[in-house]
Amino acid sequence: KPQEEIKTEFGSIRGYRTVNFILDVPLDAEPGVHVVKINPSPSVGGGQGSGVNIVTIISVNVIFIVPGTVIRSGEVLDIAKGRDNGNAVEIISLFKNTGTVTTTAQIASLRIINASGDTVQDVYSIVDAVKPGAIYSFKTYASRAALPPGEYSVISKATYDSGFSEKTAKIRFDAPPLTGRVIDEQVPSTSEFPLWIVVIILIGII
Repeated sequence: KPQEEIKTEFGSIRGYRTVNFILDVPLDAEPGVHVVKINPSPSVGGGQGSGVNIVTIISVNVIFIVPGTVIRSGEVLDIAKGRDNGNAVEIISLFKNTGTVTTTAQIASLRIINASGDTVQDVYSIVDAVKPGAIYSFKTYASRAALPPGEYSVISKATYDSGFSEKTAKIRFDAPPLTGRVIDEQVPSTSEFPLWIVVIILIGII
C-alpha cells in the first residue's frame, strides 16, 4: 500500500512505496565494483474529470561488489603499418588486456618522429572496452602529406582505466601508391588486321 507522503530537501513525494528486488549475479561475473541502473516504468490509472497527472521518472543506480582479485593492467604488444590509400596511412597498435577485468582503453597518443628527432604527427584512436586476455587492434590514421618516404620512429601510448603502456617501433613509409592506372589501348593498323577474318567475310558474301 502506498505511503502518504515523504519529505525531501527537493520537495514532497506522495504515494511512494518501497520496492524489493532480487539481483541475479552470474557465477562467472568479473570481480570488482559494478553498477546497475533501474529505470522505473510507472503507469497512471484512468479517472474522471479534467485533472492533470504529472509523473516524474528518476533512474536509480545500484552499486554492488563481486568478490575476487581485481587487476587492471594492459600492454602495447606491437605497432604495424596498415592500409595506405595515398592520402592517409593506417597505423595499427595491438593492445592486450593483461588484467582480470574489462578495461576501457585507447591509443591516447601515437607520435611519428622523423630522422631529425622532430614529431611530424601526433594522432589518437577511439575509446573501446577490452575484455580480460583479449587483444584489440586500435587504428590510428596519419596524413600522407607529412610523411616523405623514409624510416620513422613511432611511439604508441595506450591509456586504460588505471595506467598506461608505451611501445616504440621503427616503421618505413615508402612513396604513396598510385590512386589510378593508365591503360594503353592500341588499335591495330590495317596491315595488322588478321587475314583469316577477311577470308571468312568473303566466303560469307559468296
